[in-house]
Formats: sequence, C-alpha cells, structure tokens
Amino acid sequence: MGSAVGMYDSQSNSSMSEHMVLPESAEGGAPNRVPEGHYTSQHFTAAMIRAEVPNYDRCYKFTFVRDPYTRMLSAYYYRTGNGLKEYTDFDPGTFHEWVSHLLGGPEDVFRYPQASFVDDTVDFVGRFENLETDLRKVLDRLFRIRGMCGVLRSGMPHVRSSGLPKGPLVGMMLLKTRRMIEKFYGDDFSEFGYEKQ
Repeated sequence: MGSAVGMYDSQSNSSMSEHMVLPESAEGGAPNRVPEGHYTSQHFTAAMIRAEVPNYDRCYKFTFVRDPYTRMLSAYYYRTGNGLKEYTDFDPGTFHEWVSHLLGGPEDVFRYPQASFVDDTVDFVGRFENLETDLRKVLDRLFRIRGMCGVLRSGMPHVRSSGLPKGPLVGMMLLKTRRMIEKFYGDDFSEFGYEKQ
C-alpha cells in the first residue's frame, strides 16, 4: 500500500499523473497510473520526483498519508501474508516482536516515516482515513482547473485490503509497541495531525 502524488500542469492544461507512493498508506484505494518510462519503483520522495519531472513547480501535487499505528498494522498483515479475519486473531506479543525487528533491522521502505516523502512543494496531503472525501477534493480541484465537472463514484474499492479495519487493534497493542511507533514515527504524528494513544 502506498500513496500517490498526482500532478497537474495548470499552464499546459495537461495531467502528468505522476505518482509518489508512500508505503502502507493508500495505494490500492487510489488509482496508480505511472507513465511508461518514468518510474520503476513506487517509493519516491517529492524531492526525487522534482529532480526528474519537468515543470514540477507548475504542477498541482497531492499525496495521501495514513495513521502511523494502522500503517504498521497494515504493513504487518501485508508482510506476513495473513489477512485479519477476526480481531481475536491479533497477538500483541507477536506484533511487538515484528515491529521491533522492522524498526531495528536493516533498511526497509516501511521504516521511513511518511513525512520523509513529503515536502512543502506538495499542495494537498489527504488522509487514508478520509480517502473518499479527500480524493473528491483533489478531483474537484483538478476538474475545476480543467473547467470540467468531476464525479467520483461512491464506494471506491480498496484493492489490496488485508482484512478487517485495523483501527480497533490499536487499543489492543502493547503500550511499549505504541510508544515505539510514536517515537519512530514522531514526525508523522506531528506533521499530519495524528493523535497518540
């Protein structure tokens, strides 16, 4: 899962549809169209994209982020290959061991805070928790720029879901696991307004 930075060049009136994907945020819920020959990896920072994309500064840029707790839970279920079928299946001790290994281990794309992918050139930062509403804002902005009327179908599918919603599991995490996530992803909590629990 990740997130897209979409860009629209308002001067040439064309959509560049470039994407920056943040690990475990909103990929699968939003379209991920990358022009052939541009990027082979999904995980680029805004600065990396800016260095490669002509007219970057003229583009409308957006991205989606996710609550750091549920981002870790989603990464856990994605990496272990286990979908969450019942909340009673969650083992806080096993999850703590996995998080400890991930955050203390070798380089891994999920170790990077989402804030490290975004800079002040990004025009809109939406939240996974408000995906449909925030994506509607992006589409309204793009269609307004183009002088068109946009329609977003309700009930947008989440393509790569790993089972039940992860929110209820946050309260089931060990306190030391939550504190570890809060410390490691402190910038995500502060920059994107997520509350620590």
